[in-house]
Amino acid sequence: MVIDNQTQQTIACLDGSQVSRAVCDAAAWCAQRLETPLLLLNAIERDPYGAADLTGQLGFGARTELLQALADADATRSRVALAHGRAVLSEAEAYAEASFAGQVTTLQRHSPLLDALTELSDVTRLVVMGRQGDAHRDSEDRLGVHVEHVARGLKQPLLIIRDGFSPPDQVMLAYDGSPTAEQAAERMMESPLLTGLTIHVVMIGEITSERERIVHACVNRFQDAGFNARGANSVGEIAAAICTYQSAHSIGLTVMGAYGHSRVRHWLLGSHTSELLRVSTTPVLLLR
Repeated sequence: MVIDNQTQQTIACLDGSQVSRAVCDAAAWCAQRLETPLLLLNAIERDPYGAADLTGQLGFGARTELLQALADADATRSRVALAHGRAVLSEAEAYAEASFAGQVTTLQRHSPLLDALTELSDVTRLVVMGRQGDAHRDSEDRLGVHVEHVARGLKQPLLIIRDGFSPPDQVMLAYDGSPTAEQAAERMMESPLLTGLTIHVVMIGEITSERERIVHACVNRFQDAGFNARGANSVGEIAAAICTYQSAHSIGLTVMGAYGHSRVRHWLLGSHTSELLRVSTTPVLLLR
């Protein structure tokens, strides 16, 4: 497929796992609101676990035969993976076209997912991917192997989906008043993605008059931008407190700024990010 280098795309990362349909639904919703084409991407890479190297224990003739057998097996796996990926894209394309009025295209790359997304960075408006693939489908407390890798390496907004997607009418901004959080708030106000949705500005941590003032000021800016917005301060462990607020207020989407210079920075660089993505009851949108 030839990519239009002048057109920003909403990209759905698909691997055929159970969450792929929810990724399609979320990406189509985003593309509709952002008024972008929808690109369905399937990236295939070599088996990350590889095969044990036993050749050093064999004689020359046997080693040659084993190397040939391994090469043949690798070629077979590659052909099967490519065929499976094409089938996934074909099915996803038909599914997306049934609900999305805009342009839908497909692209397959034989490379790691982050490499494929980096290649497309100049034409990317937003990336949507599942929280986990088939490898972890029986372990709800596990993240997919690509999630943190992509979250750390991607410069564009990243929406991470768990099983099922429903268009949200309420959105929570995990906010701490830092420059990174302020930038995330500004991007939310400017983007058509969240127009018309109710915004909850939520700060987790010790409740003080100053922190309440900071939240109130942010809420006022959202209201001045035409949003229905409200604020809250809450105490507790970050991920758990966010999930409690999500549940109590029927939040459909959580937004957070990535890689700042405050507690949120350490949160996103450390175990708290994985913890939030693991336990969050809503999709999570990461903003640079």
